[in-house]
Amino acid sequence: MTPNRRRSIGAVALAGLTGLAGAGCVPDPPPIPHPPGTIAFVVGGRSNMPKPRLVGEAQAWLRDAVLSKDRIVVVGVSGKPEILLQDRADHECDSEKACESVVEEYQKGVTDIFDQARATAPEADTLGAIQLAARNMDGSGPHRIVVVDNGLQTTGELPLNGDGALAADPELVAAELSTGDRLAYLNDTEVLFTGLGAARTPQEPLPPADTAKLERLWEAVLTAGGATVKIETASIPDDEPVAAGMPKVGVVKPDSEEVVPIKPHCYKIRGDKVGFVGDQAVFKDPKKAIKVLTPIAADLKENNAAATVVGTTAYRERDKSNPLSRARAKAVTDVLTDLGVDKRLLVVGGVGTNFPGHPNPNAEVGSMPETVAQQYRLVMISPVGQPC
Repeated sequence: MTPNRRRSIGAVALAGLTGLAGAGCVPDPPPIPHPPGTIAFVVGGRSNMPKPRLVGEAQAWLRDAVLSKDRIVVVGVSGKPEILLQDRADHECDSEKACESVVEEYQKGVTDIFDQARATAPEADTLGAIQLAARNMDGSGPHRIVVVDNGLQTTGELPLNGDGALAADPELVAAELSTGDRLAYLNDTEVLFTGLGAARTPQEPLPPADTAKLERLWEAVLTAGGATVKIETASIPDDEPVAAGMPKVGVVKPDSEEVVPIKPHCYKIRGDKVGFVGDQAVFKDPKKAIKVLTPIAADLKENNAAATVVGTTAYRERDKSNPLSRARAKAVTDVLTDLGVDKRLLVVGGVGTNFPGHPNPNAEVGSMPETVAQQYRLVMISPVGQPC
């Protein structure tokens, strides 16, 4: 978006507010909530979510911002986030009635900008948009960011459209993203997240368990940057059509606890599904591992044929014998044999990153987002000579 277009949107949406502020003013204006600061709106105008709206506490935040003459920033979420508006609440109202009229006009102006928000690049980089907003904060008052987006990021540093991304350890994801100064601009900001998980075709609505995972991920990441985070419980109404012809956005799939065979007697079991401790071949919850592996054991017993049990890793193991991936395969094998599978039929191995589907067998720790790495930590089970 060009600077000229950015200014014209602001001019159309907020035109005439200062003039209104002076009309019919009498003494006793409402108290000023805080010293001038900045309020930023990070707005997802995409095909996979309802039209963005101001709901719940965001309305109160905007009211306080207007009365305090805060700087107002609007950032659009797409594959390449961009600033849609930079302005300042400028008025001279001096009575309760006149000031409330100013607030209403600003609410209308911001709503108009929300209505005009359109993704300009494929995919969604919500974290990138939040960081862009944080970099454009000023003033001695509060630095506040209202995110009106479903949080289903598909590109950038927090992609969530890979297998198992929602099940990634929030603390591990946050620790990775907060290295260096990657999240430094979030320090001392307040973030209100509205619309998490909101979906529209082709995005399938997430079940409550996955929405909870999504909330934990965002809370952990933003808090790691020094932000205070609130999750808005009010939902975004889905009662208006979104604009046609917007860029494509990937789909974030629901994450089932169940391990479904890829084809008969073939399984790819993600490490998180059986609950491995990070970089260890130890189950966090052995009972969970037994529950997940019980139907697989039943299938293998019924088939009664030799099978390979092979562990993999997201990052290259230093030891060429791949001890971690092999140990994880053995841990799974031990549970399967405890569940009645003939140990003589199971061939255990570990291949590290050397398996079909891994994008880079030489991948080093940190070379991909943790939400992407999640899908490459596997224990694969298949009949001998019939790889999945």
